[in-house]
Amino acid sequence: MVRREAVGFLRAVKIMNSKKFRRTMKENLLDEEVYQIRKMRGQIDPFEEFRRQRALDIISSDDRTSAILARRNNENLKEKAERVASKAHQFQFRKDFVTPAICHPRNVVSYLKEIGINKKDILCSAWLHDTIEDSYLELSYIEKEFGPNVARIVQKLTKDGDREKYKYVIKNSDYDVQIIKLADTLDNCSHLDDPCLPRDLVERKINDCRSLYLPMAQRICPRFYSMLLERIEGFSKKDYRCDKNVVPQIQ
Repeated sequence: MVRREAVGFLRAVKIMNSKKFRRTMKENLLDEEVYQIRKMRGQIDPFEEFRRQRALDIISSDDRTSAILARRNNENLKEKAERVASKAHQFQFRKDFVTPAICHPRNVVSYLKEIGINKKDILCSAWLHDTIEDSYLELSYIEKEFGPNVARIVQKLTKDGDREKYKYVIKNSDYDVQIIKLADTLDNCSHLDDPCLPRDLVERKINDCRSLYLPMAQRICPRFYSMLLERIEGFSKKDYRCDKNVVPQIQ
């Protein structure tokens, strides 16, 4: 048994030293986002980790650095944020259990572009604003790949369970945080008539809009104010239906 395992190990080492393996690993290692997400989800087994470390030893550090820099230079940071968000929200759905979760940050970015926002940090943060809360992505990874300002914005937009504390943070944040939150609220309020949404959740969203987000929008973005007000006033509570015995409560 020991000899069989030793032979298997030596065969694996021989494969890892082959030119084909090195070339394949050089391509795979560049996709650092996939590796980090899989590692945080516990999908990297010890042998795969060993192979990766072995490949890193084989490939020279200069070669790795030049390849990674070449890729980063060719990829727009906003496109990278979209790609990372798509991977982080993969297999996730909105509260209707049908719409892919990535549709929400995509809509948020579209609203921001609609009012003329093209600032890199704002759009990257808009793509990533739910990743810490809803996926295994860590804030340290966002800071490393997108910079401290994007990480700061995403952190402020991440709920920690205390609704009042969260609203206080948003109310006292800067323009970058608030404008993303308004676009986020605008998209969430586009589906208030969804029968899958519990009544108390809908009423809570409407109250938050009237007490915080509408005054905020009126102050910093009149366009979002008019759009949000139209959605709130156009929603009729008497037409709202939700069977709580069928649809699970979503807090």
